[in-house]
Amino acid sequence: MGRRRRQKKAILTMDRLEFKGISGVTEDGQRWMAKGACVGDVVEVQTKRKGKATLLDILEQSKNRIEASCPHFLTCGGCQLQHTTPDDQRRLKEDMIRRLFADFDGTIHPLRAPEETLRYRNKMELSFGTRRFYADPEAAKNAEPGSYLGMHPWQWHSKIVPLSQCHLAHPSIDAAIRLLAQHPPTPAWNTYDQSGVWRHIVFRYGGGLVVNLITSSAAERSDVLTVLEQLKSLPDLRGVLWTINDGLAEVATGTLQEILLGTDTLEISFGGKIMEIPHTGFAQVNDDGAAILLDCIREACGESQRLLDLYCGSGTIGIALSDHFEEVIGIEIQPEAIQRAKRNAERNQVQGQWFAGKVEETLSEVQAGSGSTILLDPPREGLHPKACQFFATQDADCLVYVACNPKSLERDRTVLESGHWTMTDLWMVDMFPQTPHVECVGKFIRSPQQD
Repeated sequence: MGRRRRQKKAILTMDRLEFKGISGVTEDGQRWMAKGACVGDVVEVQTKRKGKATLLDILEQSKNRIEASCPHFLTCGGCQLQHTTPDDQRRLKEDMIRRLFADFDGTIHPLRAPEETLRYRNKMELSFGTRRFYADPEAAKNAEPGSYLGMHPWQWHSKIVPLSQCHLAHPSIDAAIRLLAQHPPTPAWNTYDQSGVWRHIVFRYGGGLVVNLITSSAAERSDVLTVLEQLKSLPDLRGVLWTINDGLAEVATGTLQEILLGTDTLEISFGGKIMEIPHTGFAQVNDDGAAILLDCIREACGESQRLLDLYCGSGTIGIALSDHFEEVIGIEIQPEAIQRAKRNAERNQVQGQWFAGKVEETLSEVQAGSGSTILLDPPREGLHPKACQFFATQDADCLVYVACNPKSLERDRTVLESGHWTMTDLWMVDMFPQTPHVECVGKFIRSPQQD
């Protein structure tokens, strides 16, 4: 067994944003990332493994450091950049993406961002737990188990930071959090012995507030109805759901037990179209950011006649872009999502074709090739290697890749460019202010040697 590396103290000058936080360098050039530091700070840290360090002291504050507005900043595991001005956040994010794509010789467009940097999240997932997080080790040592509702602290999923409010949440969601913080439901789920009742609450806003109460099967309906009565005081409540989850994994999913009030769907406005999605369906969490993202996708698609919206879900992007194409074709493996896409298309008088099936199998059944644009919006981990190889050889005029994880785009770019494609343009959108995350759009055209 190898020796454990001894932790050491070091002095860092914090100089840039990474995908997981702020990092800085020592005088001899070693780089470490330290939570709580701000670019421009000079700090003392305790070094750990894998380039991470614990902030011990701020020796010299950055002249650009500002006061965070939220009392839960740096404890709840959500925001990381509230001590940084919006302009600096955007500059740091653009620098981060340009470093990632340092070998790209196409056009990187300036980062675009919505004006609002708070109150933008239309989705929040809160967790229940029996162990509260305390920043003070002595307080934690003497703490008794209880019942808490909030968020997990930074990289610590066994404890809860109770929330009294959230400055990132949509005002209607924040009002719900404030309401339930006064009298949180009990007893909370205990992840250690898999006992208890209350597990998660998911808030989503779209045409009104939809609240999903997630419990174990030990919950009594009367207890759930008590929470429903609390929520009824909210002015724009659209639906309240009750979901059962007896699984071991700490995920906010389960089997829908009952629609307690209203509806289990959300209504979103996207690209001038009004669409409905299920409460578990995907939608961008920042409405203003989503509008900017759609503009970037539209620019990337260019003048093609036909849009192939692959992994289309409820059809939202294809329908939102439909005015710019003669034809929209959507493919999605989930039949119920395709039925939803057809209803959304009919509601908005959009002509298109919608197919349920595996993209790799179904794409051969539709007209593609010349005059077509392929649109890919994969999950955070990017394309499956086999799917990426498949798309590398597909025939179309243009391929547009929407990436919530720019690293996935950079990885998949290599595979796509080994086939028919060359990436020519990259757009950046600050979809998630107060965090390091950036959404990217890559435009690929057929490589000249393939024409």
